[in-house]
Amino acid sequence: ILHWNSPRKQEVKNKHSIDFVRMHRVFLEMDGNLLRRKLFQCSQQDDNLQ
Repeated sequence: ILHWNSPRKQEVKNKHSIDFVRMHRVFLEMDGNLLRRKLFQCSQQDDNLQ
């Protein structure tokens, strides 16, 4: 498990660190609205199955 929450750890230079730092920055910039919004629309038949 890698933790990239420390600025000191983000200064590591290896072939994978650039990708992990980019992914970490993407998650830092997310505000959660994409995850809160309904991504898939259910049909009315699916709603009636409950």
